[in-house]
Amino acid sequence: MEKNMEPAKVVLITGGANGIGKATAERMLTDGYRIAVSDIDEEALSQLKNSFSKDMLLCIKADVTSSSSIVQMIDNVLGAWGQLDILVNNAGGGSSVPWFVMRQGKFDSSTSNQVEDCNLERWEQGLNLNLKSCFLCSKAAIPHLIRQKGCIVNVSSMAARFGAILGGVEYASSKAAILGLTRRLSRELGPFGVRCNAVAPGFTLSPRLERVWAGRSQLEKEKILSQIPLGRFATCQEQANVIAFLCSQRASYLTGIVLDVNGGFYFT
Repeated sequence: MEKNMEPAKVVLITGGANGIGKATAERMLTDGYRIAVSDIDEEALSQLKNSFSKDMLLCIKADVTSSSSIVQMIDNVLGAWGQLDILVNNAGGGSSVPWFVMRQGKFDSSTSNQVEDCNLERWEQGLNLNLKSCFLCSKAAIPHLIRQKGCIVNVSSMAARFGAILGGVEYASSKAAILGLTRRLSRELGPFGVRCNAVAPGFTLSPRLERVWAGRSQLEKEKILSQIPLGRFATCQEQANVIAFLCSQRASYLTGIVLDVNGGFYFT
């Protein structure tokens, strides 16, 4: 794998101890970046910390829905390395409602996914976890990214493109709002040399999805996979490769775009 020509760059990945975030941290560590990973999962952070050199990896417990926690997170990164070049807003998630339901071989919404069944608490929780965290982390990082002429990559979802078949209405709505925030940031920060892009992952075999997938019947699995032209789910590493590309100088003239990484399930 080709090494990054600027190994001193510092990357902060929120929600980076599991799934796509962890795979992105591992990929970019391999590329020679210094990586700060934040997460609320202390056990996962500890496992990740023990896997890499402390000179290249900084693990931070942080609640990215809290302004004060985010300020402390940024301060920890600056205290360790004195700079912040790249922010990957990966932290987020959905509610406990089914992430998809199949009826007669097609995707459909369950009752628990309907707008009328989403209470205010669940709605606010989804927006806080996905959208508020992205906004607050970007806002706190902007002065440092301008100084370094860095970049932001926001992790949205395929659900943002065509509704709430993945999780609940709060998930699809907040992930769609991230795309609007991405475009606004790209216009606002472009004159300062800061890029902002997004990825919209499709079905990805994270540990959480693997557990759900294991409980599906073979017939249901075949019906689901038949709707994906490539015939399979993505790996976390494949999503990480796209994020790493957007963070790199190979994407130096890309800003305000959304890369759909879904195996052909959705076309723009």
